[in-house]
Amino acid sequence: MASVRRAGGVPIILPVLESSQEIISRHLDAVDAIVLAGGSDVDPSLYGAELHPHAEDTDRPRDDYEIPLALGALERGIPLLGICRGMQILNVALGGTLHQDLLAGERTGFHRPLIGDLDKSLHLVQPIAGTLTERIMSPAPSPVASHHHQAVDTLGSGLRVGARAEPDGCCEAVELVDGGFAVGVQWHAEATPGDTFFEALVAAV
Repeated sequence: MASVRRAGGVPIILPVLESSQEIISRHLDAVDAIVLAGGSDVDPSLYGAELHPHAEDTDRPRDDYEIPLALGALERGIPLLGICRGMQILNVALGGTLHQDLLAGERTGFHRPLIGDLDKSLHLVQPIAGTLTERIMSPAPSPVASHHHQAVDTLGSGLRVGARAEPDGCCEAVELVDGGFAVGVQWHAEATPGDTFFEALVAAV
């Protein structure tokens, strides 16, 4: 919430309720933009996969709420920013799939170097030339606060890669090819020094 305030927005927490059309519509009526925050793994059955042995906690009620919320925001042209899990939700909502475990069974790696700690969890990402992601960041590789063991595999319909990790090329940002402001970043923008994605979200309203 602090990142939204610093960017000039007024944060509102939307409660995870049943994913009825009425609830989703009323929640979207109440906001000018959406942030899909980080959290647990997305239920793999939502993208046609079996549960991986190294999958972690899932939260199906949250999945069932956030997917139609994301689709509703896209339909209305409401600016949307996905953070970590939020990027994965955006991808799955548009028919994409996920890598369920980047860490080959280990709990740490350069994508998640310290369990539960973002202070010293930086790695470099390279924005893709000509993308909105590059315009929000800079053309040069940038350090980002990373804490994930899953990532985008197959892109959802209408999305393109906005940035990739160095050195392994993992997809670290996605964005709409056409349309309004809808961007997902695999890192924690709220914990990344100098990150400007929240400012870009508020400016898109």
